[in-house]
Amino acid sequence: TDAFTDDKSAFVETRFAAIRADAARGYGENIDALAALLGEPDRAEFARWMQAHYGELFVGLAAPSELLVRIDARRARES
Repeated sequence: TDAFTDDKSAFVETRFAAIRADAARGYGENIDALAALLGEPDRAEFARWMQAHYGELFVGLAAPSELLVRIDARRARES
């Protein structure tokens, strides 16, 4: 992995509970920071997207880092 991937994984690992709470609300500073790390152009849209796909993204995660895999997979299916 590269340093950028490590940064994203470390952020998700350390802020997972807050990211999950923000995703449930559909806004928040942790989702904003995650959007920036992922290069999302519209942070508000990304937060709404996380809220709309909350179950698919968060239910049954084996580890917080799996969230990044699920986000990538879901975004790839939509593009």
